[in-house]
Amino acid sequence: MTPLFSCQIRALTPLYNHQIILRAFAAAHQSFSHPAVLVFKSYHENDGVETDLRQLASSLGVSSSVFWVRDIEYDAMPGLYAFADAVVNFPAMDAFPVSLMEAAACQTPVITIALPSYRDTFIERHMRLVSSGSTDELATAMAIWFAGGGTEMRRN
Repeated sequence: MTPLFSCQIRALTPLYNHQIILRAFAAAHQSFSHPAVLVFKSYHENDGVETDLRQLASSLGVSSSVFWVRDIEYDAMPGLYAFADAVVNFPAMDAFPVSLMEAAACQTPVITIALPSYRDTFIERHMRLVSSGSTDELATAMAIWFAGGGTEMRRN
């Protein structure tokens, strides 16, 4: 079975750091023992971000492992979360994202940056937290998740 890394199912804007997720995936991808894919939601695209991400994927040599989800009905969103083996959330800033509650409700593991707004919440207790905005640290978290078959999600 091919594991699926699904980035946060949010609008393609620089705020959500899709380029960091893509770079981390490319770095971690080298350590994977079998194929993995990264899925981006490409509707509600903003300011050419999808084009930039497609070019970056090509330059990183992972474009064949990156897939794009077009329009999807709101009622079908839980299926997208449930289909994913892991959701990767890496915004520069955030309030309290409903999307993480949706992923949790679908019992989909989440790798996320440790933002102040997530302190003392279920996010801190049940999701794999990456303490900095580092591409390398996110890549390490992805590699650990993959090597452990998805069982190691929380920060030690």
